[in-house]
Amino acid sequence: MKHFTQPGLLAACLSLTLFQPSWAQVFGVELVQNGGAEAGPFSPDGYAPVTSIPGWSFFTGVNVVRYQTGGEFPVVGSPGPVQRGQQFFSGGNNSPFSTASQVIDLTAGSEEIDSGQVVFDFRAWLGGAGSQDDTAQVAAVFNDGDGQSIGTSTLAGPFAGERGNQTGLLLRTAAGTVPVGTRSITLALTMIRTNGNYNNGYADNISMVLTAPLPPCDPDVNCDGSANGVDVEIQELAVGGELTDYCQPDADFNRDGAVNGTDVEAVELVVGGAPCP
Repeated sequence: MKHFTQPGLLAACLSLTLFQPSWAQVFGVELVQNGGAEAGPFSPDGYAPVTSIPGWSFFTGVNVVRYQTGGEFPVVGSPGPVQRGQQFFSGGNNSPFSTASQVIDLTAGSEEIDSGQVVFDFRAWLGGAGSQDDTAQVAAVFNDGDGQSIGTSTLAGPFAGERGNQTGLLLRTAAGTVPVGTRSITLALTMIRTNGNYNNGYADNISMVLTAPLPPCDPDVNCDGSANGVDVEIQELAVGGELTDYCQPDADFNRDGAVNGTDVEAVELVVGGAPCP
C-alpha cells in the first residue's frame, strides 16, 4: 500500500479556526463536521468546482458530487456505504493533489484524555474510478496544546486492484488510544491523481468518535461533603428541573440516557451503601 504526503499541508491545517464542542459533544458523538459532504453546494456535473464546503475550513481542488451524476462517478448502486446520503467528496478536475481539512478542539475533554484511557474510532469510505489508481486518504493528526503533532492515524484508500477495477468506495477503519496531551485533532482529506485530467479519488462518511471511561458515580449530588438523605431530596428536585443545589454534570445519575424517577431511586440506593449503577 502506497502512502502519500505533501510537505507543509498539515502545518497549514493547524492554523485553522477550531471547531469548539461542549463537554457533552466531545465523547460518544460524531466529531467530524460534514463528514458525508451532505451540507452545502454540490457540482452539477462533477467538474464545475464548488466555492465552499461547510465544516472544512481549508480546501483546494476537492469537489462535492452527487451519486446521481453518473459517468465516471459512483452511483447509488456502486460499492460504498449503505447509508450514503446524496453527495460525496471527489478530487476535482485538473487537480493532481486535492486537500481539505478541519480542526476539532478537544480541550473540554483534556482531563479524561490525560488519563490515557480515551479511545478513538476513526473510519471513512474511500475509493476511486474503474481501473484508475486515483485514490483518497484521510489522516487524523493528534495535536498538543501548542498545535504540535504527537500522533497520527491514517486511513489509506484502495487502489484499482483492491476495488476489483470497479468504481466505488470501500470502508477503512482505525482505532486506538488518544495520545495523552492531545488538545485537538486535525483531519486532512487528500485525493491523489495518477493519470488523466480528473482526480477520481473519492471519499464519504468520514467519522471520528471518542469514548472515555465513565467516572465513578458520586451520591453527594449537592457537594456538601456528605452523602445522605438530603442528596436524595436534591436529586428529586434535579429530576424535576431544579438544579440550584445540584453539582453533578447532569441529573441522569444512573446513566441510562433518561432523567426520571429511577435516578432518584439510584441515589437513594447508593447513599444506603449499594454500588454505583
